[in-house]
Amino acid sequence: MRSLTDILKLSLSVALLFLLPLCGGAFADMADDVAFLYSAGKETAEQSVGLTELAMQAIFFASQANGTVTTHGTIREVLPSGTFIHEQAPVDLLRVTFLDGQVVEFVTVELYGQDLSGPLNFLRSDHVFRFEVSWTGDLKPLALSIQSSQTAGQRQGYVQGSMIIGGQMEEVDMALVGQSFFANDLSGTEYYTHFTWQGTVTTPELEVTVDEARDFELIVVNTEVSGGQSVSRSRIQINSYALIGSDMLAFDDAIIQTVFKDGYPSDPGYWFGTVGKLLYNQTVIGNLQLYYLYPYLKIQLRFTDGTTTDLQS
Repeated sequence: MRSLTDILKLSLSVALLFLLPLCGGAFADMADDVAFLYSAGKETAEQSVGLTELAMQAIFFASQANGTVTTHGTIREVLPSGTFIHEQAPVDLLRVTFLDGQVVEFVTVELYGQDLSGPLNFLRSDHVFRFEVSWTGDLKPLALSIQSSQTAGQRQGYVQGSMIIGGQMEEVDMALVGQSFFANDLSGTEYYTHFTWQGTVTTPELEVTVDEARDFELIVVNTEVSGGQSVSRSRIQINSYALIGSDMLAFDDAIIQTVFKDGYPSDPGYWFGTVGKLLYNQTVIGNLQLYYLYPYLKIQLRFTDGTTTDLQS
């Protein structure tokens, strides 16, 4: 089971890129806007998932400390680092305080689930979890309402509110719908997700309308010789667009497919592929491409003037 500190580091370390305005139509000045358009939906969804895991981790910790389901009190990190204790106050929310001064507060609105063996198992099984979260401190100030639910493998999620990243305010309103499957035993692990994300991410400079579909599949086979072998497959389809004043920047059926074996790209010439264009006011200004130099892989946009910008690596 991951600790509160681990989930904090893993789930909340992502940061959306600073935005720069378009300048005279030069492609070089579009790079940050393109990167933001590519990542806005993904990173917003990842943060909401990370916060949901952190909230459930906190509830399980408080409940184990009290011997009953507990959604209030204070979980305080004490020395040595990574050690936590639970206190009963306050009675209307669950507060987590870290040694570095970060404070996160969860208000549980609705909570129902079947698998009580652990926080991640709870979220992977049928459940309903609605909560509000606020974060204070230098790392990740935010105030969000988040909902996570699953019925017979059908997942739904919703995140709405504001967050400050890189010193600027962002308003998010995004829904997630899809399916997930997880199985784990002595022979190995199988994990599959298919989600669509739709909604808006708004900053003072632009408004992104998110329209994405993402598939991910992971199979791990345990072996006595190597300890385990894994294969993962990812497919991303993006039709998101951004309004920058009166101008529009849009992905047109951008599709990225990758396959990894034991954590490394597997046969890029056969399994990997990208298609899709980037439009600026309905004019094609770039195309997606994969750049591969073993063992490193990058997803790039190649502008029509021959320059490139990295979207993911």
